[in-house]
Amino acid sequence: MASNYLKIGLTGGIGCGKSTVSDFYKSLNCIIVDTDKICHEIYTADPGFKKEVFRQWGDKVLDENNEILRKEIAKIVFNDKKELKWLNNLIHPLILEKAESKVKNASSEFNFIIFDVPLLYEVGWEDLFEKVISVWSPQYLQQKRLRNRNWSIREIDNRIRVQYSNDYKLAKADYGIINSGSLNLLKQQCKFIFKKLMRLL
Repeated sequence: MASNYLKIGLTGGIGCGKSTVSDFYKSLNCIIVDTDKICHEIYTADPGFKKEVFRQWGDKVLDENNEILRKEIAKIVFNDKKELKWLNNLIHPLILEKAESKVKNASSEFNFIIFDVPLLYEVGWEDLFEKVISVWSPQYLQQKRLRNRNWSIREIDNRIRVQYSNDYKLAKADYGIINSGSLNLLKQQCKFIFKKLMRLL
């Protein structure tokens, strides 16, 4: 990764508010590397990845246009830890490689590179960053937000079950953002951490 920037990891459980935090930090002149978007790019435009996926699971995970069916893969991996491990071992090195490529020629006008990585601790990436921020929410709010996205209870439980708990991620991080109140309160916390990070430059 580019060595002339402060590299910050941003994590937290699904539905805890990482995207809102990312958007706010982008407005504060930070480069945001969204690993979920990179993952989507790999699913849709990486022939090597598609080949490995087909070799592992066959045409049941491809549609009539030979495109990967993410929902079908999700059904497999979130019900089988071995399959999930196989997928993680395949895709996470690809995500990291593409993330590095995206920031290699970053403009010097930016202060920080913030990597939005939902599974940062699960995949052992914490040592790649100078500091880690974790966004925390109580589980009932997390579930409510996911239900508002039309997720089923089973889908929510499957996703949460394979992630470390929100409490664990909060305890491990250098900085925590508590997302259980107003948007204004969330922004205040982001600003407070931003000021602390600015002192590290």
